[in-house]
Amino acid sequence: SKAFIKDFKSEFIKSLKVFYKIAPSLLFSITLYNYADFFGERFASSQKEYMVIQQKEELYVGLTSFKDLIIIAPLNIKKETMTPKFTIIEVKELKEAEVIHFENGLKVEDIKNSPDLTE
Repeated sequence: SKAFIKDFKSEFIKSLKVFYKIAPSLLFSITLYNYADFFGERFASSQKEYMVIQQKEELYVGLTSFKDLIIIAPLNIKKETMTPKFTIIEVKELKEAEVIHFENGLKVEDIKNSPDLTE
């Protein structure tokens, strides 16, 4: 019985030490995610003009570019929302694109309830 309690205390102390080692990293990761989520939505709603791209009968919004690449996300033009499912395409793949003004910016759809995630 005393050996069990001693072993339990020893394992518990080891677990606490591990927790204290990873807790700062975990807290930092959670905080970073929350800031990215907050500022991402703020940026999307404050920007007013977006490049709208038609690819394979679907509409996408151009979010940013780097050299000859563009990051795009699906666009629901009626709801003025974009879905955070990103794809990288080359500029030379652009066939139909135009800059469109969205008076209230674009909202980011919440993918937590997406049918793709619940299947």
